[in-house]
Amino acid sequence: MPNLERLELGFNLIKRIEGLGHLPKVRHLELNNNLIYRLDDASALQKCVPKVQELNLHNNAVCELKGYRTHVLRKLNELTVLDGITVETGERESASDTSRSITVDLLKTHGHSRRRPVSSFGRGARSQEHPETQSSIEARSPNDLVRGGGDDGRWWDEIEELDLDHFHLRKLHDLERLVHLRRASFCNNELMRIEGLENCVHLQELSLEDNKITKLENVDALVRLTKLELGKNRITRIEGLETLTALTQLSLEDNEISSLTGLSSLTSLMELYIGNNRIAELKEVQQLRTLPKLIILDISGNELCRTTDSRSYVIFHLRKLKVLDGIGIDLREMNIAKERFAGRLTQEALVERLGHSYFEHVLELDLSRSKIRELEALHAYAPSFCNMRELNLDLNLIADGGAIPFLPALTVLRLNHNQISTIPLPPASGSWKGIICLAALEVLQLGFNQIVDIPSLHVNRLPNLKVLHLQGNEITRVEGLTDMPQLRELILDRNKIKALDAQSISSLSSLRELRIEENGLRTLEYVANLPHLTTLAIGTNRIADIPELEKLDGLPSLQHLALANNGVARKQLYRPTLVRQLPSLRLIYARE
Repeated sequence: MPNLERLELGFNLIKRIEGLGHLPKVRHLELNNNLIYRLDDASALQKCVPKVQELNLHNNAVCELKGYRTHVLRKLNELTVLDGITVETGERESASDTSRSITVDLLKTHGHSRRRPVSSFGRGARSQEHPETQSSIEARSPNDLVRGGGDDGRWWDEIEELDLDHFHLRKLHDLERLVHLRRASFCNNELMRIEGLENCVHLQELSLEDNKITKLENVDALVRLTKLELGKNRITRIEGLETLTALTQLSLEDNEISSLTGLSSLTSLMELYIGNNRIAELKEVQQLRTLPKLIILDISGNELCRTTDSRSYVIFHLRKLKVLDGIGIDLREMNIAKERFAGRLTQEALVERLGHSYFEHVLELDLSRSKIRELEALHAYAPSFCNMRELNLDLNLIADGGAIPFLPALTVLRLNHNQISTIPLPPASGSWKGIICLAALEVLQLGFNQIVDIPSLHVNRLPNLKVLHLQGNEITRVEGLTDMPQLRELILDRNKIKALDAQSISSLSSLRELRIEENGLRTLEYVANLPHLTTLAIGTNRIADIPELEKLDGLPSLQHLALANNGVARKQLYRPTLVRQLPSLRLIYARE
């Protein structure tokens, strides 16, 4: 459309103008009531419609930005009407001649040889008066710079503070000789880069807020920096801060940052202001866990704050925080956060434990002693753990036996010292999860939980189970072990089993080892008829009489017998009785 002169695009959802194309003859352009929010689009208009005379951007977010009208007039030289308001000659001339350079006179006038009160320099407390209307250095104090600055060059070494806010500066230059500069402010200018400060190695506070900076760079030499303010710029990534280990306050609010990576080296950081950026994932907060001194954090206005329980999540993972988003953190909030998030196995924690995220290569996973209640990450990435053979969850806080995800190759599962009481059957329909779905499982350890009865575990649904540990529970009867001909090892120590029933273990034809110590067992009835049993541990029970030992004659393969701390072990004839009854016996352990 090379001959188009009028274009109306109002009341749409336009955010950017790059795709407008080159329209050299357009004189009237309507872009009102859209979603345009960046001053950069004025530069795009300069390329697309260089001859435009009437432009309407009314009711776009960009109209609210500081310097909007001046910026547009500077870019579009032939504009006569902007947003329905006629462009006057004086306004156009003012817009085209606003930028300034850093001169010697500017440095002499706005440099200071000693620190002024905090109210005149610092975050949120700078004077809003234009520097040109403030008194010069000579009129402030006889202790400031040498009057008139002198011509011997010594005044360069005397400047410790420099305040060049609101000067429309486009570039930092000619600052190399300010080697003793400690505090500098260049807010509300038009700077696009951080540069020219490499020699200012004594700089402690630097403010570059409200500029057009797109990249964090050229600050690695400023190793004494304790305060850095870069709010209201266009920075997209945190980088280049590795050497700033003395930094205690960092302000990056109102930028375009999407990740919190790049802060790990700031070990002295106490305050971080990064609100109104583009951080969407709540897990990004984990990047701040390496900051040992962080006590004040502002992330308000980011997408992640819309996540349910985002505040509690941050409080839980950053335990030393005292203030979050301008609100103090009290004990009640800390307790709520702990209750909500304690014991959740997150993806971040899982990756941290493994040291990588290549889950398909994991054969063994040790998550013991981790205070885990929920296996959130394991459920989310269960298909990726397709080759895992062994999972250790000992000494955690897991209460739901059905919470184990489906891991098709898992053969060993350790759940000792948890809070499991039952293992529910999986629902008739729905996703596969729970211990009962682990068809390849051969070893299941459930010692020291809250198990009262074995049938509620449904372990006879595990077709390949060979080893079952149930010590340290509250079991009173041995049942629910039928149809388990493959079981070879059964541990029932430290329960409350007084006797076995006829059906307790009679079907365990492959059993090699049986341990029932510390139970209060009074009789050995129904322990027989286990043709492959080689080890029997029944120490610390209440077996008192030799006739009870004669009930073991149905154990033709028994080689090791533990009888310690039973009354019968004090009888004189107990050993001959056992030798006669069990010809394969090799070891009798009966010491008190």
